Amino acid sequence: MKKIISIILTLTLLLSFAPAVFAEETETVGGKITLTQFLGSTLDNTKGISLSYAGTTITANASDFYAIADKIILTSQLDIQQTSMDGLHITARKNDDTFEYAYITPSGEVDKHSLSMSRLPYAMYIADDAELVSELFTLVSVNIPSISDWAVDTIARANAEGFIPEDFGVANYTQNITREQFCDLAFTMLHKKIGMEHSENIGAFLLKDGIEAMDYVENIEDYSLKNAVSKSVVTLYDFNIIKGKREVRKPVEPDGYPFPFIDFAPNDFITREEAATTLDRIHSLLFIKANPKQRPVPQYKDDDEISDYAKKAVYRMRSEGIMNGVSADAALNDVPQHTEFAPKASYTIEQSIATILRISEPTSKYETASIVLRQYFDAYANADYETMKQYSTTRHVEQSFHDGDVWGYKWAKLTSIEPVNRDTDNDECIFLVSVEVETVPASSQYPDTKGSFYVILKLENGAWKIDEYATGL
Repeated sequence: MKKIISIILTLTLLLSFAPAVFAEETETVGGKITLTQFLGSTLDNTKGISLSYAGTTITANASDFYAIADKIILTSQLDIQQTSMDGLHITARKNDDTFEYAYITPSGEVDKHSLSMSRLPYAMYIADDAELVSELFTLVSVNIPSISDWAVDTIARANAEGFIPEDFGVANYTQNITREQFCDLAFTMLHKKIGMEHSENIGAFLLKDGIEAMDYVENIEDYSLKNAVSKSVVTLYDFNIIKGKREVRKPVEPDGYPFPFIDFAPNDFITREEAATTLDRIHSLLFIKANPKQRPVPQYKDDDEISDYAKKAVYRMRSEGIMNGVSADAALNDVPQHTEFAPKASYTIEQSIATILRISEPTSKYETASIVLRQYFDAYANADYETMKQYSTTRHVEQSFHDGDVWGYKWAKLTSIEPVNRDTDNDECIFLVSVEVETVPASSQYPDTKGSFYVILKLENGAWKIDEYATGL
């Protein structure tokens, strides 16, 4: 009877992993494949590798990882038994932004298991070479940072996405995050998502920390050095995503600077309401909202303690499911009468990483479509018609693209976007855009330098594409 149960369990587990992609070998009981084949991702189609072991999560060098994984030979097992939880979780982010997972114990037992799975791992395969398995484990840093159990998979995903700065240097993810560290995290995500670069606008030098007077600076490097804040802080300040914490000197005119100096307090721990406000501004930068009205959410028990400047952001982030309240009992976090926001409390590094990861993911069709629209107009601003075609339907290309112009414009720089939310036509999104343009002489709009029109996007093979322009609806 025990043997029958074991065979049933074996077949169930093998069938549950049917979508995994292997090389030419077929996964059969007693068969042999490499760890790379079991993972279903190779060096050529992998964007990033994260390894999690004993609380440590690192971004591994893909070449180093596959140099070992390609040589580890696995033998599939007939009598599958539950194995230990002290193994190495492998997360591979592929070039198409899908993920593959594998799990291997120090004794070489292997399963298709991720940290987010509720079931326990099983020994589906056994690695033949203990020395190679040990070599795989040495890729994980010996400096084990402290991470809460709930955050291990989150931090692994953030690492795989490239959202954690390479020089972050954190040993304890459960500790409170400083205002500057929060900015470094936010900038790194924005750089990856939308290509944000460090600001060269030295108008941001109004920020000040610990300096009574300073000379006019010529570049961003001088500014950061003089003010002891990172370039990420300066950049997010310049984009109006973060603010200074307190004004330390009033404007002096006409002989002095006609503006106040602002103390950013980079080493202060960021408060939860400050984090919510910053996250709200990041969300507005990343995504276009189809309807500016947020859905109703319960009031926090400590609503009267939330600063007036932060209230809208706090509740908007709750409405979007990005940042929630707290409770002495985590199980009651979403029960209104038990939930507080704790606006003046500090925010931890792992909580910050979780919300930065959450905010990077679009949650509505208008948010997803707005990303495509921005990418399209980024190319349009540079008259890069070939890239624009990648975001266009065939109909749009045939109707609007000509030799040297699109819809009569040589180039068009996006200045504003306003979503037009219609309850019907679920397969389309409509935006009213304003642009700065260079019209071509043959265009009926020549010599206009500005314009406004509607852009209609439609789903094509599961992806949003620009389908047409319209002057009216």
